[in-house]
Amino acid sequence: MSICRPQDTTFGILPTFLTALQSRINGSSPESQAVPKISIVMPSYNQVRFIERSILSVLNQDYLNIELIIIDGGSSDGTVDIITKYQKHIAYWVSEPDDGQSHALNKGFARASGQIYGWLNSDDLYLPGAFRMAVHLLQEYQVKTSSLVIGYPLMRQIR
Repeated sequence: MSICRPQDTTFGILPTFLTALQSRINGSSPESQAVPKISIVMPSYNQVRFIERSILSVLNQDYLNIELIIIDGGSSDGTVDIITKYQKHIAYWVSEPDDGQSHALNKGFARASGQIYGWLNSDDLYLPGAFRMAVHLLQEYQVKTSSLVIGYPLMRQIR
């Protein structure tokens, strides 16, 4: 059992996850075989202030089959330190100069192996239950081809 907490508690939220994430990320648990794999690509560049919460918003999902891929553009602000803190729960990550967000997304999706793809900018969050709900909607409407599931943004100003 793992408990992960971000170092920065200024947002008033201490997300935790209490599942065996290593088997979840690798897709090796029996439960993870029964649900489609969701591959999330997270492009990043110098986002040390936000990336830990973004990573945890993926890892804390109540969904068993997640592949997190982080493509960092060569950050120099401590972002890589946060990524390495969670690297055993990340399917793939790299920090090297790139040609911007679109290039990073293309690099990440080229590595993705899930049946469902998504991306999360490194200063954004997924709300709890987002993956479960997306899969539920795709299955309920028997989606068999390319489709898009969009949630409503929840905005909060950070001071």
